[in-house]
Amino acid sequence: MKLRNPRLISCAAWIGAQVIRGWMGTVRCRYEPLGANLLPGTKGFAGNYLYTFWHDSILLPTFRYRNLRPRVRIMISQHRDGQLIAETAERLGYIAVRGSSTHGGLEAMRQLIQASRESQIVVTPDGPRGPRRVMQPGPIYLASRAGIPIVALGVAYQRAWRAKSWDRFEVPRPFTRAILVTTQPVCVPSRIKPEEFERYRMLVQEQMDRANGHAQAIAEDRPSQLAVAA
Repeated sequence: MKLRNPRLISCAAWIGAQVIRGWMGTVRCRYEPLGANLLPGTKGFAGNYLYTFWHDSILLPTFRYRNLRPRVRIMISQHRDGQLIAETAERLGYIAVRGSSTHGGLEAMRQLIQASRESQIVVTPDGPRGPRRVMQPGPIYLASRAGIPIVALGVAYQRAWRAKSWDRFEVPRPFTRAILVTTQPVCVPSRIKPEEFERYRMLVQEQMDRANGHAQAIAEDRPSQLAVAA
């Protein structure tokens, strides 16, 4: 059933935020950087970045970044189901910027570029409709215009359920172990040429695959072939 009533959406968002806090609070998280410490809110962290993680992995980063100050900006689709997601994110402590590659993207980009001077930015580069785990060019443009590096963020769980949705949305089982991995930043030129977009899109795609592959190997207690970032 689709929610349309603003009061029902607000109520559902409050419940959703409480469930995320309670559920994800049982998950034991381990951070493994491939390079420097790039996890906001931890000792030794400095700078502003554009963080990218896949749409199916949104629960863990959303929970971990919720208390940062200044508040993190997160891009959420203007699709009709996006209002519930946006209000849930705001109740968790985020500032939701509405837009996507298909609707409202230019205005959302403008807001994110302005906000990047003082806060972290997070996007799901394969959302809101996929293809699953395929990097889209939007974050490359955003990083270029904002002048901030892109950090790929990988997520894996020791035990989890997967939904039968287009992104195979992942829900960790209670009290399981989670692995969070960041890679070395990718610096996109401020005056990137159109013919260079594909090169940087593929570079970030490789870093996303690297981060998630390394996280998955740790979660499964097997050796990782991606222990050293390129």
